Amino acid sequence: MIGGSDAVVFETRREAAEWVGVALGSEVGPDDYDVDAITEECFEWMDGRDDAGTIHLNRQGVRLAVTTAEFWESAARNERTGR
Repeated sequence: MIGGSDAVVFETRREAAEWVGVALGSEVGPDDYDVDAITEECFEWMDGRDDAGTIHLNRQGVRLAVTTAEFWESAARNERTGR
């Protein structure tokens, strides 16, 4: 997983999309990749439920749900042509 053994979790989807932009690199512009599509493919909502079904608001968030390889595969699928 990108980021090592620690989970990559954000409070909002917008924060996750910003992280995707940073992960793609500083030379990448907004027209080079569909960041929203990559974010949609690679992140999932964590509802913060424990094994008993109790929801803990402090455990909710948007979590990176793919491996490093899967992230870059998503980036390749969502690269815009004409660069």
